[in-house]
This record gives sequence, structure tokens and C-alpha cells, in this order.
Amino acid sequence: MSDTIFCSGVGLDGDYLLPPRSPMELAAIALDRPLSTAETEERSQRAARDEPTFAVRTGVNATDLAEAGWAVVFPTDCDPAVVDALRRLLSHRRSQAGSRYRLLSGADGYRPGERKRAFLRRCGAAPTGAADPDRMPYYILLVGSPDEIPYDFQYELGVQYAVGRLDLPSPQAYRNYAASITDYERRSPARLRRLAAFAPAYADDSPTQVMAGEVVAPVAERAAASGLADEVELVPPGASDHKRLTDLYGGGAKPAMLLAAGHGLGVPSAHPQQRDHQGALLTADWPGPGHPVASDHLFGAGDVHPEADLGGLVTFNIACFVAGTPKVDSYASEGPKMLAPEPFTSALPRRLLGHPGGAALAMIGHIDRAWTGSYRWPGTDDLEIARVEDVVTRVLAGDPVGLAVEPVNEQAAELSVELGELRKADEAEEVVDAAEVAAVFTAMHDARNLVVLGDPAARLAPTIKDPAP
Repeated sequence: MSDTIFCSGVGLDGDYLLPPRSPMELAAIALDRPLSTAETEERSQRAARDEPTFAVRTGVNATDLAEAGWAVVFPTDCDPAVVDALRRLLSHRRSQAGSRYRLLSGADGYRPGERKRAFLRRCGAAPTGAADPDRMPYYILLVGSPDEIPYDFQYELGVQYAVGRLDLPSPQAYRNYAASITDYERRSPARLRRLAAFAPAYADDSPTQVMAGEVVAPVAERAAASGLADEVELVPPGASDHKRLTDLYGGGAKPAMLLAAGHGLGVPSAHPQQRDHQGALLTADWPGPGHPVASDHLFGAGDVHPEADLGGLVTFNIACFVAGTPKVDSYASEGPKMLAPEPFTSALPRRLLGHPGGAALAMIGHIDRAWTGSYRWPGTDDLEIARVEDVVTRVLAGDPVGLAVEPVNEQAAELSVELGELRKADEAEEVVDAAEVAAVFTAMHDARNLVVLGDPAARLAPTIKDPAP
């Protein structure tokens, strides 16, 4: 087995976004690029106290909003039309959370440049330790673009709370989301809970072969064996084409949960197509690496049918840039490299979550790049797929999506501490294993950059087999 590590994303020319890297190359980047000081300190403190990353005070039922609470945070200068467009959702969550509901807008909202600790202190909450819903609700929905509420703030807040982001293109799109999720929770009867798994694979393309055959297929098979899904459809890699994905995204084959993995498209900074196509999913229609990417090889925002009904869908996407793009490249080998003029949320989730025919409940997906190599640890041929399996299992079990990503956040905490220790050893001129550093670095970023887009309290309705909630 080759030690080369691949990044699962391609550009418009059909070449990999990043050339395959050796462990030595990635280790050199890892040892030179620390996380933000605030985030590293928080994760280290929690690890030292043996606390999980996503933690709520002992005795609080994290699945009950009346106990865990729910908050929404707007930028201080948010358009009042956006706040008004979300009124149905805000009223619905206030009825569920009661005294543990909190709306933070205007002077109480997020202030430009504010870090997590300053924000929590200002809101009367402890800046560290287990979340206390009496001081700050556990579920927190950020409303706005990453230019208004930065990704770093979301990452820092996510160490302690269940966080989601809603960044939609218009007040009407926010109104669509609020209506769809509220109607789903208030009016939807129990239904079959279907899981669909979609992952194309190409000849001579290690990233998609590994993802389809060694990650997605086993996760789907274990979900079927668990009984948590009433039905499981594993779409064969060769049949994972544009037509099938269109059916899954709001067509006649829409599942309750969709696991979609593969290459995400990367577009150069400031390119006219970047905002529209960055993070679009390549399908089996693409011939494979080295072939230019045409519009009919992709599934992006413009491919979601205007009459699609996405209501009740949770989609978990594993691909480069599928959720969003930061401004600066985390993996550049020589100094800062700009990925975009400004950070932004990808067009596909904005379309899915604001769709007029029925909006999806949530997307779980990657900011920045995704690394296939982050699933394989040095010294073993087995892949570590637990973080994918745990998220799928928890969503199918009916956990709120913000709670379902808890295992991933715990792993990010553990790995950030490990990476810190490896850096200390390197600074002390001790011998460190480059393969170990590269594995920790890529897995930590993959875990840290997996975010919830949509309300973190969103969850699948009970199945027809479940007792009434």
C-alpha cells in the first residue's frame, strides 16, 4: 500500500486540487501551522479534565429542548427582514425551550471580531466547561455568512455547544426554511426512515475507490444490520450518476437521510464560477481524473429541481468544500494562500436549506478540503470509519443533528491535543514520526471542519415503529 495521501477534490481541469502528498510533506505543514491559541487551549483544558468536547451539564437531557435550551445568534447589523423571516421557527423553538430560549440580535448579537470567550462572558455564560443551559442554551443557531460570523468563532463555540449555521440567499429563503422545518415537526406523521448511500468511484482514482468501497459501503451495511433504518439503499458506484442524485435530492427517491461522498469541485479564487460551483458533487458521469469537468458531470445548486420537495431530509456530505470555503488555505506548503476573496457558504446547501418546495432539515458537511487519508492510520490497512458511522447512527436514531456530530467533535479535541504534543516534541528536537504527524493533522482538520448547516436541534421524525415521542 502506498504511503501517498490524497485530498478528495478536483478542479475544473479534472486534476486533483492538491497533488498527492507524502507524509513528510504534510508533516512539515502540520508542524508549522498551529490552531488558534484560544481553540487549542480550550480543547486541551477539556481533554485534561477528561470532558467530552460537546458536553452539557450533568443531569440535563440533551435531546429535550426544555432542558437543553435553544438560542439563535444574529450579527449586530443583521437585516431585520431576515429576523422577521425566521419568526415561525423562533416561535416554535420558544414554545419548546421555554425559559431556556434565547434570541441574541442587535446590540446583543455577534459583534465583529468577537471571540468565543468574550461573547460568552458578555452573555453571562462561563467561557469554558460543560454548557449550562440556564446561562446559555446548548443548541445555538448562528444566522449569517462566515464573513459576518466567522468560521473560527463557530469552531470555538462548537467545542462547548451544539452549533449550526443558517446562511441563505434571501429573506424568502429563510422564510422557506422556517416554514418547512416547523411544518415537519408539528405536522409530520411517523414515517419510514430510509437511508440512501451515494458514492461514485473512478478507475485509477484512490480517493473515490477508498471512500466508496471502504467507508460508505460498510457504513450503509452496518446501518442496515442495526435496524435503525427501515430501508437502506446502497447505490452502486457506477450508478451514482446525476440522474440518481437528482432523484435522491427531492425527487421520488428522497430518503430521510442521504450519505453522499466523493469529489467536491474546487474553483480558483475570484473565478466567476466560484460562488456558484465550489463544492458541487462530481457524479459517475465524469470520466475520471485528468478529464476536464463539464456541467453535466456535476450536481450543484442549479441541479436541484425547482419543484423538488426536500422536507424532512438530513444530508451528510463528505467532499471538499461541500459546506463552505475559508478565505485562507489550511494546507498551503509555502506561506498563506487565498482560497477566496472572502469566506463563503457553498451554493448547494444554501439551495437545499432555502428551497421553496420544501427545505432540507440540515446538511452535515465539510468546510475546506476533505482527506481520504484521514481515515487510515499508520501501521494498519484498516480504515477508521467510526466517526462517519456514529453520525449516521445517531441521526437515524432520532438525535438532533447538533448532538449527532458529538463523536466528531470529541475526536477533533483529542487530535488537536495530540498534534500539540507532537509539535512540542518537534520543537524540543525529539524524533517524531512523519506518518503519525500527517495522520493526526489531516484527521484533526477533517473532524474540526465538519459542521452543521441548518438548525442544530433539527431531527428526524419518529419511524412508524417508534412509540410517540
